[in-house]
Amino acid sequence: MKVNKHGVVYYSPIYNWSHVDVMAYIENFNIKCHLYTDGLTDFKWGPAGPWAAREHTGSMQKGWEEVYNINPLIVKKAVRHITSVAKFLENSK
Repeated sequence: MKVNKHGVVYYSPIYNWSHVDVMAYIENFNIKCHLYTDGLTDFKWGPAGPWAAREHTGSMQKGWEEVYNINPLIVKKAVRHITSVAKFLENSK
């Protein structure tokens, strides 16, 4: 259970799991999902919603940085489809 600063209570058995824990669970139990695949629609949505609209990032650049840290290959592939990725990669040089 987690309570935010507004008093909203979240019940989630995995809210404090790391990304590695979640991926290990998916792999171990052979769960079929498309968290990080190569399809165009998968560039738009990840396990937590829109790729670069990650919670608490503060900017598109920071959002892409977080996604890049999770899976740099898919960000590099997404550059053909999403202009903000090109800006992120240019600013990261």
